Amino acid sequence: MLFARYLNKGIQIIDCALDWLDKNEDKLKTKAQENLSKLRWTGKTIDLVEMALAVHESGSINNGEVTVKAVVNFFCDPLGVNPGNFSSLYAIMRARANSRTMFLDKLKRVFENKMDRDGEKVPKKKSIR
Repeated sequence: MLFARYLNKGIQIIDCALDWLDKNEDKLKTKAQENLSKLRWTGKTIDLVEMALAVHESGSINNGEVTVKAVVNFFCDPLGVNPGNFSSLYAIMRARANSRTMFLDKLKRVFENKMDRDGEKVPKKKSIR
């Protein structure tokens, strides 16, 4: 009898939560869209496409079971970028003389520099002797 009361209370709480979500779904979606719409890619289109192509090639989205076009659009659409014919951008990347992955190299370099700078800020622990 006591178990049935707790179970009934739990069901009522879940029903209330589901009702609230139904009533506020549009507000929640609008808020998420507003937050996304504030973000804009300010770098070069070819850089964003380079990153998207690398992510696709890594198989990190849907275990690689996704088209390259879907991944490029996944990166470009929310940031307000029209990738155009990204195949031609890929051809430009492949034809680069020094580094074919210039943007990925830059990302790696600046992120490692940040970690190095942050590592210098961490006080060294005294060793116990």
